[in-house]
Amino acid sequence: MQTKDSFYTIAKELEVAQENEGYLIVIRCGAFFTSIGANAIALSNELGLKLTCLKKGLCKAGVPINALYNYVKRLDSLGYNYVIYNYSCLLYTSPSPRDRG
Repeated sequence: MQTKDSFYTIAKELEVAQENEGYLIVIRCGAFFTSIGANAIALSNELGLKLTCLKKGLCKAGVPINALYNYVKRLDSLGYNYVIYNYSCLLYTSPSPRDRG
């Protein structure tokens, strides 16, 4: 099962991947499109998105799926290059009592 940590790991890998150089990285995770790190700060500054810092050096910003198109139009009008990834983000849940063995 994938965890929040695996999402952040993948997001960091995408952020430093050579093919993404010069692009804002936006990743679908559940019902939101989310960015982390420097990408989140840029989206917060340019689009007024709420920036949530989970710990020093790890911030995120995101928009609900149904609002993405409006934000993409704003990024286009501001001249930003961006890439959008669709990531199946399954949050960790504790096993039910019968699954614990």
